[in-house]
Parts: sequence; structure tokens; C-alpha cells
Amino acid sequence: MLLKAKLLGMKSSVYYILFFVLFLPGFVSAQQTQVYRSTDVIYRSAVDLFEKQKYVLAQDEFDKIIATAANKNDLFVVDAAYYSSLCALELFHKDAEIRLKQFLADYPESPQCRKVKFQLGRYNYRKKKYGLTIDWFRQVEIYDLKTEELAEYYFKRGYAHYELGHIDTAKTDFYEIKELDVKYSAPATYYYSHISYLQESYETAVQGFLKLGTNETFGPIVPYYIAQIYFLQARYEDVIAYAPPLLDSAKRASEIAQLIGASYYRTARYKEAIPFLEKHYNKTNTFSRDDAYELGYAHYKVDSCNAAKEYFQQAIADSSDAISQNSWYHLADCYLKTDNKLQSRNAFVKASKMNFDPVIREDALFNSARLSYELDFSPFNEAIVALNEYLREFPHTPRHDEAYTLLTNVYLSSKNYKEALAAIEKLKTISPPMQPAYQKVAYNRGIELYKNKNYDNALICFDKAVIFPVNSELNAQAHYWKAETWYGKAASDSTCYQNSISEFLLFQIIPGATTLPNYNTADYNIGYCYFQQKKWESSMLAFRKYLVNKTADDTNEKIFDANLRLGDGYFRLKDFLNSAEFYEKAIVVKTKDSHFKDYAMYQQAMALGIQGKKKEKADLLKKLRENYPNSNFLASSRFEEARTLHDLRLYDQAFEAYSSLYASNQKGKYAISCLQNMGLIYRAKNDPDNALIQYKKAVEMVKGKGTDDFKNLLIGIKELYLEKGQLEQWENYASMVGYSESQSVADSTLYVVAQRAYSVGKSADALVQLNKYIQKFPMGIYITDINYMRAECSFKNNDLPGALESYVAVLSKGQTKYVERCLTQSAFIYYKQADYRNASIMYLRIENEIANTDVQNNARVNLMRSFIFRKDMDSASIYAGKVVTILRLTNEIYGQAHYLLGKAALNRNDRGEAEKQFKDTEKAVPNTEYAAESRYSLCLIKYNNKEYKATEKALLKEINDYAGFSLWSGRGWLLLADNYLAMKDTFQAKYVLQNYVDNGDLQELIQLAKEKLNLIEAAQQHRLLRKEEDLIIPIDNLNDKNGYEIEPINKGGVQ
Repeated sequence: MLLKAKLLGMKSSVYYILFFVLFLPGFVSAQQTQVYRSTDVIYRSAVDLFEKQKYVLAQDEFDKIIATAANKNDLFVVDAAYYSSLCALELFHKDAEIRLKQFLADYPESPQCRKVKFQLGRYNYRKKKYGLTIDWFRQVEIYDLKTEELAEYYFKRGYAHYELGHIDTAKTDFYEIKELDVKYSAPATYYYSHISYLQESYETAVQGFLKLGTNETFGPIVPYYIAQIYFLQARYEDVIAYAPPLLDSAKRASEIAQLIGASYYRTARYKEAIPFLEKHYNKTNTFSRDDAYELGYAHYKVDSCNAAKEYFQQAIADSSDAISQNSWYHLADCYLKTDNKLQSRNAFVKASKMNFDPVIREDALFNSARLSYELDFSPFNEAIVALNEYLREFPHTPRHDEAYTLLTNVYLSSKNYKEALAAIEKLKTISPPMQPAYQKVAYNRGIELYKNKNYDNALICFDKAVIFPVNSELNAQAHYWKAETWYGKAASDSTCYQNSISEFLLFQIIPGATTLPNYNTADYNIGYCYFQQKKWESSMLAFRKYLVNKTADDTNEKIFDANLRLGDGYFRLKDFLNSAEFYEKAIVVKTKDSHFKDYAMYQQAMALGIQGKKKEKADLLKKLRENYPNSNFLASSRFEEARTLHDLRLYDQAFEAYSSLYASNQKGKYAISCLQNMGLIYRAKNDPDNALIQYKKAVEMVKGKGTDDFKNLLIGIKELYLEKGQLEQWENYASMVGYSESQSVADSTLYVVAQRAYSVGKSADALVQLNKYIQKFPMGIYITDINYMRAECSFKNNDLPGALESYVAVLSKGQTKYVERCLTQSAFIYYKQADYRNASIMYLRIENEIANTDVQNNARVNLMRSFIFRKDMDSASIYAGKVVTILRLTNEIYGQAHYLLGKAALNRNDRGEAEKQFKDTEKAVPNTEYAAESRYSLCLIKYNNKEYKATEKALLKEINDYAGFSLWSGRGWLLLADNYLAMKDTFQAKYVLQNYVDNGDLQELIQLAKEKLNLIEAAQQHRLLRKEEDLIIPIDNLNDKNGYEIEPINKGGVQ
């Protein structure tokens, strides 16, 4: 208002100034000197140059006046100093501010000081020192300013306040001049309107901007403000009508397209919105997450789901806010509509973990659980967790019954039995609808633990499975497998056999058990429990019951085995008639292979022989050799046949049989007996010389071995010499072989005492006598027999170190009749003590020295395992190759062997062979650690073959099927992320890694997942996450054009 009054009073002010000049005392004095006239001329010339903006020349003239003046306080000098400082200011001299401040100091009473303060304000404004600008302007007396100066004063002071954030003060200053006809009116109007815009006084802002429509400077800018204000006022139809012509602007086309697209978007015309929103996307560098969401949602609403997915993913951008939750939620629906249920479930999971919109959270939580159930994919029991959370947080939901039914079904279908069981047990009460799920999950968890030989925890789970016997079949099966578990524990604790028997008997009386295929198997297993306890009568009763009640579900192999064990039981009870009968029944059962048929035939022959049926025995043994030429009982059968012929006094046939057996293996277990019996035949034929030859051959084999064979042979040799009357020759021979009859008597006496205690099973008493013998006769005749008996007694008493010491002592004597037993026992003890190096040495000896194939095969299995423990995988895989060819091993052993062969094949990059072996592993030992690693390895092979789609499918199944095996399911998650990266699906790769970080349970793998995430995010930095900036672009190239500046002004973009 002051400036308006100033303009009205300008005319009267002119007259006042003229009057002041005319009547100024001394003004027309005729006494002025010539010097004064000269200074006056120079001064007027300088002022004229200043007004013509010739500041350099003007400053020179003013400086001359100052330099030549005699009186520094002369009016011309003072004015010259003032104008010289202004010239420095206009010329941008560095000392301009100093000169102005010096003027204030030198001439504080000069009227020009008020103008100097104004100029200092202008100077600091130019330097953008807005605080100082305001300070200097505050000292200016506005009544001293001319009209143009006053307009400049208000504008620059207003702008300085604006820059310092004093918006209201700035607005007041701009208001003072916006309606005037001065050069600062247009920029003042612009900033006044812009501040109104910032303060959301949109109508005021629009009126101001409209006035600038024809302004050369601001005219090109204001339409963009107007369009945006229409948008912010929700005048979307006005935006759609007003803004399209503005698209011709190359600079603003992107922003205008966004406004038009957003206006269509907000009026639910999504199809019309898409082209404008995409134009903004393609042309801008300021595409925000909000923009991405709008474009994604527009595509989503017109069922363009594939395009929508890309934009929703950009809108998520690793953030956690309302935009992300909405984006995840609609992304899930897009995946669902494009038949990608797994990704849909994953997206619903993410949306359900955010609380910005409770309606979305509820629906996402339910749908994630429903899809987990439909996909049968819930490695972290996500469906169970989600549904329990859903029912807890939304107890009054209309979908309550549906959710509860779904939860029950999820429990029943879960394959992660460990976590499912834990989840159910967290419920306050296990309600009747949930009890079938609890029973099934507990039962399956028990089976899982049983297969992995975790017997103690398996028993706990089977007990849980019978708490709610809602399913009679599962209830019965739980008791059956509980009995099997007790049997498994009995391998290390024989007292568990009775528990197993009790549980099998309980199983058989439970309702529903009689219809199960393993009902009759219980009697078979009971028979074995008693058999292992050497309770022969009870064992045979169970086996006979099994055979009487056998059904089509019972295999011939099991029927054969039951008959075989009946034969063994009767044999041990010395009922050789029934024994031979059941061996015969076992022989005639047709089985897949002839394993143990030779054993049955051999045992039947023994039973016949004991009954006195010598001829039948000999014929059967001959038949055994003919039918099973590679039998482990070949040597035994040949020896028994020879003995039978010997008993029948068929000496020539017997001698031939002994001789043939001896010749085939002169270091075998029957070599000494063959020589001894051939000597007996020579004696029967009255041929003492040849008898001596045979006996002496045998003595050379046992000399120094410390067995009773040595003394027994010498007794026979002594008898032959005495029969020939050759006492001296006997004494010489006895001396030569180191035999002393006097020592032998004492030696034999102590041996007989010890042997008698050992033979009746009094191991403690026997050990006392055996130790006495060793102490008294460390090199005695019977030392090897003594050490063997000591080893067996120590082993029986569970003194494994003592037993091992004695077994090794026996083995140190070389080839004796105890070698096989001592090797197998020593190997067993070394293995049990985890001394796998020495165990390997013993098992290698067994493989090379023992003729019994079963013993050799057992050694090969344990060599494979020993080399695994020694981390010698090459040797382990060699023996695995041998193990897989052995018949009738347990599935556990076959699985381990195939696994090793698979690993070896993978190491030599033979992927085809590795794939075959890993498949065989899983087939042999499903739901075990070996199976889990094998399935993972199969996935890895597919990945290395670049079969990425097949790998994805296989990994999802592996992760789900083996969720209970943390290491291999965890590695599956990481490989799945790598596979998505190979498929160029970074979004899913990041989701998979984050999911494992959030839910995994192995810290080592969680850390690896975090590292992979960091690498992915680092690789994305140069191309993702565009920065959110302002819709209004800074005004360019206006600085100093008209003596003022227009700075960039920020305003948030479209929301």
C-alpha cells in the first residue's frame, strides 16, 4: 500500500525538490571559485556516464574527484565516494562490499548511507546470502526509496524470506507488488501463486497463474501448474479437457501424460489411462513406485495380467508399506489368473505379513494357506501357521468353518511331520475334529524316526499316535511299528526283545488288526524275538503259528525263512527228526534266489547223519555240491561227506574225498583234519609209515601255534613209533619238534581245568583259570586255545579291550582253526571302537583269507562304511560297487552303496550314471538323509544340464518332500534361487532367498542366503529403483535476465 501512495505523490514531490534546489543557501553564490566549477563539471560528467551504465569510465571520474579534493568532506567528494562504490558493485568488483561498508564508516551522517544499506542488501541477494540480505534491507528506510527501488526491495526481500523458509512473510512481500505495473510484478505474481499452490490455496494460485498466461517468461510454465492444480482439486474432467494440448511440449510431455493418465485412472477409465501412463513411464526418469502401482493396477483391471505383474514388482521394490502390500496382493491375483499357483501363494504370503490394510491381510492370509494346501507345498508348514494365525486373529470371520476344515486337511496332508506335530501340540486343546490329524501326523513322524533309527523318539511318537484311536487301522499299525522299534533297539539292548514281543501280542488283539496285511507277520517277528533270546520252544511255537496262518500277503522268502528257523530250533533242541523235516520244507519253497538254500541242505544232511542215516547224508551233501558249486558250505560239505564215507568204512572213497579237499586248500580250516583222517585210514589199512607221513605234515602246520591239535597229533605219532618198536626215534622226533612230555602233563592239567569251566559257560571262573595258564605257560602247548577261550569269555562279559587283545594274540599265531572267528570279532570290536583304520585292515583280511561268501560280503559292507568314516570316498565307492551286487542285504545298506556310487559318478562328471544311482538310493531308503541328499543331487544334475524348468519343478518337490531334513531342504532353497536367476527371474530369486532367511533353521545357510541377496541387490543398483522426484520441473535460464532470480521450487508429485 505504501508503494501505491508513493506513486500518487510523485508529482508534488517533484515541486518540492525544485523549490529546495532554487532556494538552497549558497546555491547561486557568485563567489564560487574556478576550482569548484571544474569539480562540478567532472562530477556531472561522471554522473552522466553512471546513468548511461558506463561504470568503468564513471568510476575513473569519481575517483579523480576524490583524489584531487582538498576537503574530503566536501559534498562532491562524499557523493563521488558513494557513486564509485556503486560502480564497483555494478562491475562485480571483489571490493565492492568493502567499499560500501567503508563509506558507511567514513560518512555516517551522509544521506547516501540510507541508499548504501539498500545496495548492500542487493549485493548480498546477488551472492545468495539471504540472511544478510534481510539484515541490510531491515536497516533501509523505505520512504527514501524510489518506486522501482521499492518494488525491487519488496521482491528481493520476499525471495530471501522464501529461500529461508519464511513462506508467509515472503508471500506478504510478493503481495505488495504483484498488482503493480513494475518489472517485478510478474515474478512476484508467480511466486505469490506458487506459495498459494504450496499452501493448497488452489483457487488463489490458479487466478494468479492465469494472469501470467501471456507473459513471455512465465507463460510457457503456468499451464503445467494449472493442469496439476486441476488434478489436485480432483477436477479430473478439466484435466482431461485442458491438458492434452500441452503434450506437444518436449520437456513436459511425460508429466502431462502422467496427469492425464492419472485423471483417467481416478475416474475408473483404466483402458484410457494406460497409454498416457505408459508414455510417462517410457519418457521419464522420475517414475516412482506410486506410478508403477497405478500402471500395474490399470493393467490388472483390464485383465492384462502379464503386463500388470511387471509394474507391481517395480512398485514393491523391497519396501514394506501400503503400496507394497497392495502390490503383493494384486500380484498374487495376477499369478492366480495366469495359472501360476506357487508364485500366487508366495505373493499372498508377503501381503499377509503386512498390516497396513487389515482386509487385505485377512484375505491374503487365508488364500496363502488355501493355495499351500492345494499345491501340497508347505515346507515350513506355512499353511498350518497361516491358518492358526488366521483363526486366532479373525475369530469371527465368515470363513471360520471353512478355515477350520482346511486346517484339519492341511495337518492330514502335511509331509513335514516334525513341524506339523509341534504345531498341533501348541494348541490349547486337541479338539475332536483335530484328533484324526494328530493321530496321523504322530504315526507318520514315528515311521520317519524309525527309518532313521531314532528309536527312542520313534517310540514317543507311536505312543502319541494311540492317544486318540479314532482310526482303528492307524491305532493298530502304531502298536505294530512300536513293536518293530523295540526290536530295532534290541540290537544294542537284548532286554528290549521282551518289550517287542509284548507290543506284537497287543497289536494282534487290537480291533481292526486282523484285516491288516502285517497281522500274521507279527507271529513271524515274535518268533525272531524268541529266537534271538535262544528261547527255542517259544520261538518255534510262534514260527509254526505264522506258517499255519500264512496268507497271500506273506512272501515265499518269509515262508522259507520261517521253515528254516524251525529247522534250526529243532536242531538246537536235538530233535533231529523234526529238524530235518523243516529243512526239507524250506528247501522246496520257491524263492527269488537260492540264498540260504545251501545252508538248509547242509543242515538237513547234518540232522540225517546224527540220526544214523549216513547214506542219505552223503547223498545230500553230494547233491549240495552239484546244485550249489559256489556255496559257502562247499568245503564243509566235502569234509562231512568224507567223514560219512569214513564212518561207513568206505576207506578208498573217504581217502579220495579227504585228499581232494586238502589239495584244493592246504591252508583251509579242514586241512589238518584231512591229514589226520588220512593218517587214520592208513592205520586202518595197517600202513603205519604212510600214516606217520600224514601226521607229520599236520604237525608242521600246527607246530608253535599253541593248539590242542599239536598234542593230539603227537599222541598218534608216539603210538605209531611204539607200535613199530622205535622208541628212540620217537624221543628224537619229540625233541626236534619241541615237545616235552613232563611239561605237557602240567600244561595239560591246567588246560583241562580251564577248558572245563569254559565249556559249561562259567566265564568268570574260566577267566581265572585261563589267566593262570597264560601267566604260567606263556608259550604253552595250548596257549592259542587258551587265548581264544579268554577272548570269547571277555567278549561275553563285554570286556572288549580284553577280548581284542586275546583275539589279536590268536591271529599272531598265523593260520589256525580260530582265524575266521578272530578276524570277524577283531574287526567288529575295532569298528565299534571307531578305530576304522584297524577295522579296515581286519575286514580286508577277511575278504582275502576267508572262503565263506557271507562273511566276505559282510566284510565288504563294513569296508565300505569304514572308508566312509575315514573320508576315503574313492575306496568307499569301490566297495559300494561290490556291495550292490550282493543278494539279500538290507535296504539301508543298498541305499548307502547306491548313494556312494552316485557321489563317485558325480565327482567324475558322469551325470547319467549319478542320476541312476541317486534314484536307486531314494528307492532303497526313502525318507532318510541319504534319500534327501540324493534328491537334491538329482536336482543339481538337472540344473547343471541347464534344464531350468525341470529343475524348478524338481526342487519344489524336493523342498516339500524333505522339509524335515534341514540341510538338504535348505540347500534346495538356495539352488532354487540360483535357478530363478538362471531363468532371469530376479524377483522370484529374491523372494526365495528372503523366505529362507525368514524361515530357515540353519544359520550357515541363512547367512549364505543373505550374502546371495546382497549380491543380487548390488547388481540391481545401476538399473532399478528410479528416484521419486517432483512433477514440477525447475525453471531454467532465468537468472539475472531481468535483474532477479527464480529458483527451483519443489512440490510433491501425483499421489
